[in-house]
Amino acid sequence: MSQRSIEKILTPPAEEKIEAEGTTSLEEPSVSMDFPRPTKLTDIITAISKWQKYTMIMEPKLERTVQIFSPAPLTKDDAFKVFLAALQTVGLRAIFMGPNTLKISEQSGSKRQV
Repeated sequence: MSQRSIEKILTPPAEEKIEAEGTTSLEEPSVSMDFPRPTKLTDIITAISKWQKYTMIMEPKLERTVQIFSPAPLTKDDAFKVFLAALQTVGLRAIFMGPNTLKISEQSGSKRQV
């Protein structure tokens, strides 16, 4: 798979950000992405879905556990990038199906033994 197609899968659609002239944007709130014990991916998806306001679709057979070590809070955007990296480590990927909808599926050619 080429780098360009990977970026298309992992990069969310651009959102327009309009700020009034002369205003300053507020610092983005931070979130905790520290899951040092093996954590069900569905638990992490639930948190990310709330933070990012995304609807996420995943078949139950794709359930995995992951560990994420992040002692310092992250911005919501950085937390989302960590989530995408965590998906890749367990052979999954996120595909944008619409502006606020993600489908979690297996990476092409990925075979996981259970």
